[in-house]
Amino acid sequence: MRRGTGNLSIRTKTTVFVIVTLGVLTALMATVQFRTSLERIREIEDDQAMADADRVVRQLENSQDDLGGTTADWAWWDDTYDFIQDDNEDYRDSNLYADAFVPLGVDLVAFVNRDGEAVAQAWYRDEEERDVPAEVLTLGQPGGRLADFSEDTQATPGGLVAAGDDVFLITARAILPSATGDDWQGVLMMGRHVDEDFVAQLAQLTDVNLSVEQCVGGNCVDLSDEPKIIKDGDVVVTSSTIDAIDGSPILRAEVRAPRTVYNESLNGIQRALIILLAVGLGAVVFTVGGLNRLFIQPLETLGTTVAEVTRRNDPSLRAPVNRTDEIGELAGAVNVMLARLENTQRQLVDAKEKVEGASEAKSRFLSRVSHELRTPINGVLAYAQLLQLDHPDGDAGESIDQIITSARHITTLVDEFLDIARIEAGAIPITIETVDPTSVSWDAINMTQPLAEAEGTSVTLHGNDNVQALADPVRLRQVILNLVSNAIKYGRGDEPIAITVDSDGTSTIIEVRDHGPGIPANQLDRLFVPFDRLDADSSNQKGSGVGLSVTKQLVELMNGTIDVESQVGTGTAFTITLPAPPGENSTNSNRPSRRNLTEAAARR
Repeated sequence: MRRGTGNLSIRTKTTVFVIVTLGVLTALMATVQFRTSLERIREIEDDQAMADADRVVRQLENSQDDLGGTTADWAWWDDTYDFIQDDNEDYRDSNLYADAFVPLGVDLVAFVNRDGEAVAQAWYRDEEERDVPAEVLTLGQPGGRLADFSEDTQATPGGLVAAGDDVFLITARAILPSATGDDWQGVLMMGRHVDEDFVAQLAQLTDVNLSVEQCVGGNCVDLSDEPKIIKDGDVVVTSSTIDAIDGSPILRAEVRAPRTVYNESLNGIQRALIILLAVGLGAVVFTVGGLNRLFIQPLETLGTTVAEVTRRNDPSLRAPVNRTDEIGELAGAVNVMLARLENTQRQLVDAKEKVEGASEAKSRFLSRVSHELRTPINGVLAYAQLLQLDHPDGDAGESIDQIITSARHITTLVDEFLDIARIEAGAIPITIETVDPTSVSWDAINMTQPLAEAEGTSVTLHGNDNVQALADPVRLRQVILNLVSNAIKYGRGDEPIAITVDSDGTSTIIEVRDHGPGIPANQLDRLFVPFDRLDADSSNQKGSGVGLSVTKQLVELMNGTIDVESQVGTGTAFTITLPAPPGENSTNSNRPSRRNLTEAAARR
C-alpha cells in the first residue's frame, strides 16, 4: 500500500533527521572527538597487539589440546595397554613407525612403564629416528611432572620442555585398559618439536608475523612482568614470553604487525575534522528529541506490554496500535503472536487433561485385565495342588509339579503385565542380590521344555557354572524365560537353542542364541519398541510385542545392558551383561573355562 507523506517509513524519517542534524552535531564534537579518538585508537592498537600475542599463546594451547587428544586415544587403546605389559613385537611392527605418528602431528613418542623403563621411544626428525632426550623421558618416570596420576588417571598434563638447544611440546596420559580407569600400567608421552615448521604453522593459524627464540642468556629478563610493545614507525612489535611446564620462561615470541588501523584512523579523523568545522551546534538536542519521539517512546511502550505479558504470564494482553509505520506493523504482529499463544495455551491445557485421562484409563484397563486373567489361573493352580496330594511321586507327580511351576510363573507374568506402566511410573520393585545365573537358566529351560518339545527343538546350557551376578532373581528369570520363549517360537525346530553363561572378571554375560531366520538390519532399531512385532502379526505366532520392551527395561533397572546381533538366514543372539559381585568372579581369567552342562541337565 502506498503511504502518504504523513506515513513515512522509519528509514525515511531517520534519513531526514540524520541529514538535518549532521551538520550541527559534527561541529559540536569536532575538537573533543579529535583528541579522544586518537587516544582511543592508540588503546585499540595496544589491545590488538596484546590480542595478537595472546592468540599465539591460545593457539599453542590448542595445539597442546590436539596433541593431548591424540595421546589420550593411543593411551586408552587396549593394544597399548597390552603392549606396555608384554612388549609384543606385533604392536611394534604394526604401529611404532614414523608414518603412524608424523601425519598426526607427532614426531616424538615414548612408552614408559610404571617402573620408569622406556619400553619404546623415538624422535622422528629430518627423516631419521633419534632417541628421545633424557630431559623428556625423565618427566614420564616415577616422580616426574607427567607421571603422577594418583588423583586423576584420565588427566592429560603437558607443556613445553627444553632439552639442550631444542624445545618440545609434550603431553602425557596414563595407559589404561578400556574396561577400567584405575589399573593404569604406564605413561604414554607424545610430543612435537618446536622447530621452524612448527612456528610457521603457528603463525599461519594465528595469521600473524611470528618469530620465536629460546630463552637463553637473559634475553627474556625484560619480559618478566608483562608483554612489551614497541611502536617503530609503521610497525608494532609485541614481545612476550611463553612458560615451560615448570612455570619458567622458555620461549621469547615476537609478533610484528603494521600500524594500519592507526594510520587509516588518523587520516579519517583529519578528514572528519574538516567536515566537523562546518556544522552547527544544535543538532544533538534536535536529533535526540526526534529519535525519542519517533522511535524510543513507541518501542518502550511496546516493550512494556511484552514485559507485562511475561510478568503476569497472561497472553490475553494486547499492545496498543496507533501508528501505520513499521512500529505499528510490529505491534500488530506482536498482538497476532499473543493471540496465537493464548490459543496454544488453551490447547495445551486441553491436551494435558486428555493425556491424564488416557493414562488413568490405561491403568484401569491393565488392572481389570490382570484381575480377569489371574482368576482362572488361580483355579488351575488350586486343582493342580489337589492333584499333587493324590500323586506326590512318579511321572504324574513330576508333571503336576511342572503344571504348578508354570501356573505360578503365569501368575507372576500376569502381575508383570503391569510392569510397563510401573516402569514408566518408576514404581516397579527391584531387589538386587547375588544370583546364580546358571540355576536361573535351568529354571527357564525346565519351564520352556513343553514349548520346546512342541516345536521339535531343545534348549542347551553352556559355560561356567561357578559364575555369579548381581540381579533381581525374579526379574532375571523373567528376562531369560522371555528370550528363550522367543527363540523357540521364532527359531528353526531342527536346531537347538543355546544359553551361554560366562564372565569376563567384572561382568556376567548371558547369551541366548537361536538359528532362526534372523532379523533384517533395518528392523533392529524397532526391536525393543513396545507393541512393534516387526511385521510378525501376519505370521501364525501369537504375541503382544511388549516382551522385549519389558526385558530391556528390566535389564537396565538391574544396572545391566542387552545387545542383539542378527543375520538374515543365520540366526539371532541376545547378550545380557550384568555386574558381577566384587571378588566373586575374580578367579576367572580373561578367557573363562567353558564346558557343556548337558550332563548336569540330565542329573537334574
